[in-house]
Amino acid sequence: MTTTERWDAALTRALADHCEIERDRRYAGWYKVSNPASGMAYLTDGRTCGCAAADHGDAICKHRALALAMGPALDLAAELLGRTAS
Repeated sequence: MTTTERWDAALTRALADHCEIERDRRYAGWYKVSNPASGMAYLTDGRTCGCAAADHGDAICKHRALALAMGPALDLAAELLGRTAS
């Protein structure tokens, strides 16, 4: 499986597992990715992650894949909402 296929599979898993993503309020550029079914949540900036896969040296996990796919949209929405509120 190629690297691109692995990233695609990781994002597919995140979506199939109904993972949720939100900007972390404590750390700029970090996201909390959670799985409602398991109750687990991990912090990621898209480059690193606190999940078991990352702890075991796998650079491709569903948390990072979701953060890389959706993080920029969350940042843009926050920026636009911030500008609208002023």
